[in-house]
Amino acid sequence: MSRLRNQIRQYHREFDGLIGRLFSNQKSLKKLGRDPFSKINPAQDDSLTYSRQDHFSKFHLMDVHQNQNPSTCDLKVYQDLFVYSYIIDNVRKGAKILEIGGGESRVIDAFKDDYEFWNLDRLEGQGHGPTSIYADSGFHLVRENIGNFSSELPEDYFDLVFSISVVEHFFEDENSLENIYADIQRILKKNAISLHCVDSLLHSDHIWFHPFIHKVTQSTDVVDLDKLSQQINADRHLWVLPKFAYYTRWFPKTKSTMKKFGQPFSVNLLWQKAGQ
Repeated sequence: MSRLRNQIRQYHREFDGLIGRLFSNQKSLKKLGRDPFSKINPAQDDSLTYSRQDHFSKFHLMDVHQNQNPSTCDLKVYQDLFVYSYIIDNVRKGAKILEIGGGESRVIDAFKDDYEFWNLDRLEGQGHGPTSIYADSGFHLVRENIGNFSSELPEDYFDLVFSISVVEHFFEDENSLENIYADIQRILKKNAISLHCVDSLLHSDHIWFHPFIHKVTQSTDVVDLDKLSQQINADRHLWVLPKFAYYTRWFPKTKSTMKKFGQPFSVNLLWQKAGQ
């Protein structure tokens, strides 16, 4: 079943890319070309704090997404490429990396020979995730949720903890948010990085950020959400989920028009654990 699901997802990606090539004037990612002087690090460039159209020319290209097109691709394509590029640009080979809720992770699959990877996922299908995974070798799988302080996750151990389209599924009560943040801090090394690509929603009169983003911004000085909201609203190059991807991928789940649900985009939340 897991192998079949992967094949179906690959067919979906190829179909999305084909539609982009046929009906869009935008180039596919493999033909777009990458700015050789670009570097993905939102700690040094606040234009990387949320998804923008020009980011696609800054990304290193993953084989699994090479035929994708920014005019038709899903949000996870952008988020995969963001994290993939961040790792290439900033994380030394051999580093210890944990993905939260990785499931059948495309990033782990691309990098597992170069880093010590861990995947934290109970595989319960939450957020339409998997209940089993096909490729389960080359990394440590811990079947638990972040915030439960699992003894299988060593303290002060990881150089990078990241997630892709997972935070928006976290419980929103204050106790859960506090435990999740504290658990991430517990397992990070001093001066290590936590990076999360979070689905967020642009409405005509406001922007919805998951409460975990509010929690992190209250606990660190990484971003001012009021200023970020103003910046996003004024940015003509903001990249939001294309309507094609919304109505072919998201609509069957949301049962709502894009106007009513909001325009999905990614907030790229990064903070560094303090050293001592």
